[in-house]
Amino acid sequence: MATYHVWLSGNPRPKGSMTPGRRRDGSLFVRHASGHVAAWCRSIGKQAPEKYNGPVHAGPVHVGVTFFLERGKTVKRKYPCAKGSGDVDKLIRGVLDAFTGVAYVDDVQVVSCSGKKLYTDGEPAAAVIITDDEV
Repeated sequence: MATYHVWLSGNPRPKGSMTPGRRRDGSLFVRHASGHVAAWCRSIGKQAPEKYNGPVHAGPVHVGVTFFLERGKTVKRKYPCAKGSGDVDKLIRGVLDAFTGVAYVDDVQVVSCSGKKLYTDGEPAAAVIITDDEV
């Protein structure tokens, strides 16, 4: 088993809810409910292949992600668990997608996944640990 550590800079955003819309020509489209999600996904999609130094795994992998979120100026609580901080499962979605084709062929190979949200007084980011389960 090999373990790979990757630091993704940027402000983590939950990837989940989509909003439908209609173009002027009448065709339908969907977009992320939050405009910040697309920027985060583009950023980590670019960083993942630049910072990951391992092979593309064909077998099962385990992924762990710790999200470091900005603490508001008046926030006193220990953990980011208030509305608006993002569901940890939706935060993980973007990270799993960013490593598809980079650390594993498809995110269906992720057999276990853990996530944690913490506040940081520094720059927001995500620390990713990918472990293969190949013998």
